[in-house]
Amino acid sequence: MKRMKKLFALLMTLAMVMGLGITGFAATSVKVTVDNEYDSFYYLQIVEPDTTSTSGWKYVTEYEDDFEGITVDNLVTIANAEDSDNKYAIAGDINDTSAYENSELAEKLEEFRDDIVKEGTPVDMGLEGTYGSFTAEKGGLYVILPVKENYTYSPTLVYVPVNSDTPITVKAKGASDQVDKEIVNVTGGKLESEDGTIIDGDDSVTANDTVEYKVTMEYPYFSDAADDTTFEIKDTVANGTFLNDLSITVNGSEFNDYNIKEVTGNVTSINGLSEITIQFNNYNPTLAGTNVEITYSVKVNSDVSDTNKLSNTVESTIGTNKTQHIVISDTVKVTFNKVDVTNKETKLPGAVFALYQGNTDKAEEATLVAIVADVAEDTDVTLPTEYANDSALLTKDGNSNGEITFNGLDANKSYYIKEI
Repeated sequence: MKRMKKLFALLMTLAMVMGLGITGFAATSVKVTVDNEYDSFYYLQIVEPDTTSTSGWKYVTEYEDDFEGITVDNLVTIANAEDSDNKYAIAGDINDTSAYENSELAEKLEEFRDDIVKEGTPVDMGLEGTYGSFTAEKGGLYVILPVKENYTYSPTLVYVPVNSDTPITVKAKGASDQVDKEIVNVTGGKLESEDGTIIDGDDSVTANDTVEYKVTMEYPYFSDAADDTTFEIKDTVANGTFLNDLSITVNGSEFNDYNIKEVTGNVTSINGLSEITIQFNNYNPTLAGTNVEITYSVKVNSDVSDTNKLSNTVESTIGTNKTQHIVISDTVKVTFNKVDVTNKETKLPGAVFALYQGNTDKAEEATLVAIVADVAEDTDVTLPTEYANDSALLTKDGNSNGEITFNGLDANKSYYIKEI
C-alpha cells in the first residue's frame, strides 16, 4: 500500500473509550458532540458491529467499496492505539505506528468528502455558545465533517463502542482560508498635544506618512492527500511603496522559511517596491490552524489625494483558492472661497495662500506643506521674500475664480491657512 507519512497528524480524530472486544450487544446510546466553530456538520456511519466477524466489525455495505484496500481490522488496530480523546486534533501530535503509515485511509477519506455531505445527516451549530451533537444508537466508526464558509476541515473518524452511554466530544482539524488586514499605526509629520499625546489616527493619511500594516490569517490545513500545498500571500500597494521592515511570525514565533517574489523574480529587499508575494516554503502540518502575522510599513507617495488614494490589497492563495482584503486610506480635500467683505456673493480671484500643518505660521511650531495660487496656469507668480525658497511647494489652480482647494490632507491633523 501507499505509505502515508504522519497520516493522521491533522486528518483525523479517533474519540474512543477503551474496550473494543465485543462479547454481546447491549443498548448503545452515545451523545457525540463536535466542538468546532462550524455552521453545521455532517455525520455518517461507515463501520458497524458484526457478530460473525473475528474483529466484531464490518463496513456498512454501501461504503465498503469506498474504502477498498483498508480493512476493518486495520481501523480496529488504529483505534486500539489511540490513548486520548482528541489526540489527532492537536497540531504536533503524531502517531507513527505502521497501521497509520501503511494505510491509504487519509486519501480515501479525502475522496469521501462529497459522500459525507451527500449521504450524511446534517447537524447545525448549537445556540448561545453550545455545540451541535447527535446520538449514536449503534456502535462503530462514524465519519464527521464540519462545514463553514471559507474554512477547510478534515474528515474526522469517531469511534463509538458498543454497550455504552458515555458521551464523546471531538474536534476536527481545520483552518480558515481568509486573510485579514488592518492599519496599526500612522507616523510622519505628527503633532503632539501639550501632554505629549500624539494627535493622529488611522482614518486618513497625507503625503510622506509612514503607514504600518498588519496581515493576519491562520496557517492553512492541507490533508496528506492534497496535491497542491501552495501557500502564498500577495500584497499590492497603490500610491505608496514598501519600506524594508517586513516581519513574519507563525504561532507567536519568528518565521523565516519563505521567499519574497516580485514581478521580476525573487528579492531580498522590499524597499521601494509596490507589489510583493510572500511564498511560504515546506508546508508544515504541525502549524495548521495557528496564527500567521505579517507586519510591514508603507511610505505614502507625495501626490496622494482624495482622487489618488493610498490603497493596499492583500490576497492569499491556499492551494487553488484565493481570497483578498482591501484597505483604503482616505485623504481630505478642503475648499474655501475668498469673497468681498461687503458682498459675500462676490468672489475675489488672484490670491495666493500658504498652508501650514499646525496651528500657526511660525516655522518653529508648524510646517509649511503647500502654496496655492488662484491663477491661470500661464500666469507668473512671484512669492514674497520669506517664501522665495519654497517655490517647489507652489501650485496654480488654473481657475482664477476666487475658490481655493488644498488636497491630500489628513483629517486627524491641524492646519493653518495664511494669505501671502
